[in-house]
Amino acid sequence: MNKIQVLLKIRYIALAALAACCLAGRANAQVFTGDFTLSTETRWQGAVLPAGDYTLSLDHASIDGVVRLYRGRTPVGIFPVQGQNTSGTERAELTVEQGTIRGLTLPHDKVVLLFLEAPHKRYAGPKDRQLVQLIPISHAGK
Repeated sequence: MNKIQVLLKIRYIALAALAACCLAGRANAQVFTGDFTLSTETRWQGAVLPAGDYTLSLDHASIDGVVRLYRGRTPVGIFPVQGQNTSGTERAELTVEQGTIRGLTLPHDKVVLLFLEAPHKRYAGPKDRQLVQLIPISHAGK
C-alpha cells in the first residue's frame, strides 16, 4: 500500500468513529419518557391541554432540558424547563397547582424540573379545584 491509500483508510476509520459517536449521542437523547392522564383541562406554560392521555419525553434532566408532549402520535407542545430543585420523590409525577403544571419529578435523580406560567395569562379555573394535585406518570423509558 502506498502512503495515499493508508491516509485514506485512516480518514475513513476516523469518519466512521465520529459517526458512531454522533449516533450514540442521539440514541441517548431522551433521558425520560412516560405516559400520564389529565382528568381535567390543564395549562402548561400558556398552552391549554384538554383532559386525556398524553406521552412526554425529556431530553435533559436539567435547566437546559425540553419536554416534548404528545397526544397519541400528535405533537402537542414543547416546554422548556425553567428551573429545578432536588426535593423530588421516588415516583415520576407532574405537580399541578390551580390547574397549571408547575413541575415534573424524575424518580431516578429525585429532581423536580420547574415550569412557570406564561406571564400574560392566568388560568381562572373553578373555585373548587384542588390547589395542588400530583399526577402519576408511568415510566416508559430509561
